[in-house]
Amino acid sequence: MKVVHIISGLGVGGAEKMLLKIVREHQKKNIVTEIISLGTLGLVGSELRKQGIIVHVVDAEGRRIPSVGEILRFAHIVRRIAPNIIQGWMYHGNLAALLAKCIIWPTPALVWNIRQTLGALEHEVRLTRLVIKFSARVSRFADKIVYNAIDSEKQHIRVGYTPNNSNFIPNGFDLHDFGPRNAQREQERRNLGIMSDDILVGHVGRYHAKKDHHRFFEAISEVLKKKNNLYVVAFGREVSRTNQALAEQLNKDPNQDRIFLMGERIDLRSSYQALDILVSSSSWGEGFSNVLGEGMASELVCVATNIGEAARLIGDAGKLVKPNDATAMAKAIIDVATMPVEVRRDIGVEARKRIEKDYSIEVVASQYLDLYLSLRPTSPASETGFSA
Repeated sequence: MKVVHIISGLGVGGAEKMLLKIVREHQKKNIVTEIISLGTLGLVGSELRKQGIIVHVVDAEGRRIPSVGEILRFAHIVRRIAPNIIQGWMYHGNLAALLAKCIIWPTPALVWNIRQTLGALEHEVRLTRLVIKFSARVSRFADKIVYNAIDSEKQHIRVGYTPNNSNFIPNGFDLHDFGPRNAQREQERRNLGIMSDDILVGHVGRYHAKKDHHRFFEAISEVLKKKNNLYVVAFGREVSRTNQALAEQLNKDPNQDRIFLMGERIDLRSSYQALDILVSSSSWGEGFSNVLGEGMASELVCVATNIGEAARLIGDAGKLVKPNDATAMAKAIIDVATMPVEVRRDIGVEARKRIEKDYSIEVVASQYLDLYLSLRPTSPASETGFSA
């Protein structure tokens, strides 16, 4: 089996990290995999290459229609790979995957992968809005469409995506990578200059309107007034003091010295160890949060807005709040912060059990593989039995 994944770019994001994990699992089953980044290589792309995966880079800019030269370069790459399976990732990657299917013979099977729920379309940039609408019209040409959130599937069908080829596959997590490790916890806290018994709240996400950093820090401002031993650390692309909008908001907070903005980091395993509470503040667009799953696997108590798969993922092992409600978020964080340590620990243990039971990367990667095997591609590989 030869699979090519086509994705918008390979910076640090939920879809990109999920692709990395799936490919790593499929390597163990001798699946031949190559990846095409329509944008730049990025940190995840570099990590993929370190693990021996071939990554091609088209280097197109994501906010404009690609040039003729970029399209020709893309076409040359996919024809040379000649895969049995093409899997697109996210809207732009899905359309590029459809184009690839049209220019390869024998025709490969096509899988689309949609990674977000739909808010109001005006939230998206103009090109993405056009891509979403056009994708709905041509979605019937995908052999399978994978959604990582049940709400996402329903929303996309409502705007015109075909219901006939839909599949739900959740995100998966490597339980070996995450879990409570006291030595790392103490080291990370020493790096931040906080005590072992202080409460540390974490937030992970690139700076984007859908992640709603401003409402998160609005809630945090209220929390810091009431909890003198509570600190906050936030990770993500453009989540730093050089971000003028964030800096202006935090400069108004008298407790800003207890807020640490750490920027982008590809490996957060040790960072999770330092936390007591993890918050996801997305106001729209979140499908299945990798961050929540990683936090739960690390035995953290999570506070999340009720977007996408958050409710099914967290269950009773955390707290849900309505999106766009800083007051409710602040209350939920304070409720968790005031719990006895033993209660927080028990909830964290239950959270990890939920990940172990339903969301291990081994199970999820096998679901993707079963999907590929069900497609019976028409390439020469099928003549040899098309077995993994």
